[in-house]
Amino acid sequence: MNDKITSVILSGVGGQGVLLAARILSEAALRAGMDVKSSEVHGMSQRGGSVLAQVRFGPRVFSSLTPAGTGDFLVALEELEALRYRGMIRNKGGIIVLRHRIFPSPVTSGNAVYPEGALDLLRDEGYAVSAVEMDEIVKLGNIRFANIFLLGVLAARLEIKDEIWKDVVTAAVPEKFQEKNRIAFEKGMEK
Repeated sequence: MNDKITSVILSGVGGQGVLLAARILSEAALRAGMDVKSSEVHGMSQRGGSVLAQVRFGPRVFSSLTPAGTGDFLVALEELEALRYRGMIRNKGGIIVLRHRIFPSPVTSGNAVYPEGALDLLRDEGYAVSAVEMDEIVKLGNIRFANIFLLGVLAARLEIKDEIWKDVVTAAVPEKFQEKNRIAFEKGMEK
């Protein structure tokens, strides 16, 4: 392990499991022997609003907040959320995004237009974009496994042992969902 602080931003819309993913990431980093700080913003999440969590870990972390433009990874469970929080990620930082759209109320009411070409824009701005197609999640039997799948994609890019991840994912979900979440996580790690 090196002395670098790793900063991960997780974003999505209320109900997508952003906070669960942040708790799993935090616990995995703790079990790997790192100092961890995290924060979360719920906002209007119960009304389909944005949810943001920040997790920072390393040998010694003094703040849970990631200074703008310095984050290492953004995990976005929705395309607009990737656009909304991309400014928190460093140049050439990693963005893992689910190709999924949840239209906010200004779009559904006709007062705004959902932006097109989000992934192309992110790539043009120099980010390392890893796109996950919604079909990959649907094949798992339930779109509610998207957060765990994307966490698996992230885990493959971090220096935390696979056994730690698998133990933490299993412990974080109810027993009846453990096998499906384990499969979703492993499929994400393969991406």
